[in-house]
Amino acid sequence: MAVFDLSTSDGTYVTEDKNGELKFVRSFAPLTLLGTGNRYRIFDPADSDEPWTGAVELSPDGRYLMTGHGQHTQLLDVTTGRTRLLPAGAPLAWSSDGRHAVLAHFDGGEAAYPVTGQLRVVDMPSGVVRWSVPLEPGPLPRTVDAVLSQDGSTIVVQRHGDLYAYQRDRGVIWERSTRADELAGHAAWSPYGTSVLAEDRMCMVMADTGQPGRCLRWGPGLSGLRDELEFYGIPEIVGWDGVLPIVRAGQGLVRLSDRAEVLVRIPRRTRVFQISAGGARSDTRQPGPPDLGPVIQRYRPIIRVGSLVAGGLTAVALALWFRRRHVRRSTARA
Repeated sequence: MAVFDLSTSDGTYVTEDKNGELKFVRSFAPLTLLGTGNRYRIFDPADSDEPWTGAVELSPDGRYLMTGHGQHTQLLDVTTGRTRLLPAGAPLAWSSDGRHAVLAHFDGGEAAYPVTGQLRVVDMPSGVVRWSVPLEPGPLPRTVDAVLSQDGSTIVVQRHGDLYAYQRDRGVIWERSTRADELAGHAAWSPYGTSVLAEDRMCMVMADTGQPGRCLRWGPGLSGLRDELEFYGIPEIVGWDGVLPIVRAGQGLVRLSDRAEVLVRIPRRTRVFQISAGGARSDTRQPGPPDLGPVIQRYRPIIRVGSLVAGGLTAVALALWFRRRHVRRSTARA
């Protein structure tokens, strides 16, 4: 299972509730979910009661998709097409077995200072909070990145250049400063017990002590690859093939080894690309016939237009009926 969308600069201005000022809210393209059998579906998180923030987190097994909506998470069951709201916070990361997730809840509005809140580890797919840790007062903007251990007992958090590890019932077990502003993707917790961050080099960090481990071989821009695959900055780890990370590099999916190997080329203008653990290791194939989902989803635009037209015709008919009735009464009285 893979999920992606295309970038867009569209948006609209909305009025904030408190002070009446206009705020620009970006609009995002619907998500394309590519599944087994080379079938795909279109899912639009904008069809929710709360605006979509653009956050997307695909579960390692490809069964569930978390999207961010304000301070909440919308959870899509890809198999059934059903969605539910998880009120505990906005999506950050899954555990590698997909049984837990970490969500972020911030106190106050977007401009509240200092920034405080909580990170909450929840059972999935129920969304029941199992444990949480407080976010100490910090500066704006209110951003935080996290990866979660497989058993859901430890969170490694990156916040404004500082790296922390929280463990259930123990609190902070270590902390250190880095030159990185974020962790290396939603799958940055490796299968053998260490997490990964990106500085000048991609180096492992021991999850229990915070001490640096081995560094991965890669060069800035992944020199030697084709131009559209070159990039600068922090690569995003989307999965693992044994001990080798699979990263999104520019417009491609690359296995990092002694020699970088391109696995998948991503469509241009792609803003989001995530892939399940199994999908990251599967062979690339051309997409097959689309599965457009339930009929009500397939024909939703037509149904909406039809409903508007029917509503308009009904209103016109009622107006004519009341007018004729009024004319008849006036004639009878005369």
